[in-house]
Amino acid sequence: MKKQMQSFCWRFKPFKLAFMACVCVALILLVFFYAKEVTQGAQTGVQMVLNSLVPSLFPFMVLSCFIVEYGLTATLSKPFGWLTKLLFGLPKEYGSIVLMSMIGGYPVGAKTISACMQRGQMDAKTASVMLCYCANAGPAFLVNVVGLQIFGDMRLGLVLLASHVLASVTTGFVLRFLLPKNISSPAQPKQAPFSQAFVTSVGNAGASMLSISFFVILFCALIALIQGIFQSGALVRNEWLEHILAGLLEVTTGCNISIQLARPTAFYLCAFFVSFCGGCVICQILACFSHQKINFKPFLLTRITSGLLTVIYARVLVSALHMEQAVFSNIGSSPVVAQTHTGKIVGILCLVCMCFVLVCQKRGRVQNR
Repeated sequence: MKKQMQSFCWRFKPFKLAFMACVCVALILLVFFYAKEVTQGAQTGVQMVLNSLVPSLFPFMVLSCFIVEYGLTATLSKPFGWLTKLLFGLPKEYGSIVLMSMIGGYPVGAKTISACMQRGQMDAKTASVMLCYCANAGPAFLVNVVGLQIFGDMRLGLVLLASHVLASVTTGFVLRFLLPKNISSPAQPKQAPFSQAFVTSVGNAGASMLSISFFVILFCALIALIQGIFQSGALVRNEWLEHILAGLLEVTTGCNISIQLARPTAFYLCAFFVSFCGGCVICQILACFSHQKINFKPFLLTRITSGLLTVIYARVLVSALHMEQAVFSNIGSSPVVAQTHTGKIVGILCLVCMCFVLVCQKRGRVQNR
């Protein structure tokens, strides 16, 4: 049976290559004909990276890497390690990973899990399961960006945050039964010196941030291309389809343009988008494990279930708190990307520092050889 499957895949390979070649040629032509829209989309992505993404995410990325590199995971997990074992069936030492994933935003959790695997503190199966509920949006994004800037009401952001956390906890509680019953506590490697741990953390976080930034710019350009095709009349314009595609590709853009729909619909779409993560964030998470081999199927499947759970929890909380009229009557339309020179300066400085540290690291490796 296995040989038959291999034979079928081998025969199918030329058709697969031909199909991918046609797709690439079609995309090249579309980028050429819609160059203005793609350029504007890429510019929007650059502004998002400089004004919002780098200043808010980079410090958390450095901190999460430093916690692993300096061997602080066990120490930071002690206060709430019992809760980690009770809810997720994990050793107490993994509690700080779950916490960082919920306060740092995606892909901080994935980066921390990857760092633990690299240091031999976690096996591939545990990483595959943990990834399903450690890919979370940060409180700053949900409350300030989605709640306050997009919907004009911080209470909506708090409802989204609570729903998102409850969905992740529910997913983790269900998936605990997929793990072995007795997972041994991770081995604690030799503690690295502070200077080495700090420099390594900044370099690893910088490399990850560069990858994340390029993914954001690429997907913003792709969304702009899709919108340009719809607006030009090449395809029958469908407002619902346009908004859903944007949210499934990139979370921030999808949440930002969803306010053009009916108010309750926009809110529940955003609830689904933030837990689904979107193609952009999923690619960022996959890139974190470029040097490790784990099973991503559970993670990809739980994106849909987590999104649906978040919508259900959000609906229950809105009804229980009697927030329908008070919340949905006041939706803002402020753009997510604030046009401030301060944000751009901070973002540019962070990117320059990342590039400098990466160059220094590569030179050090070459000299060591």
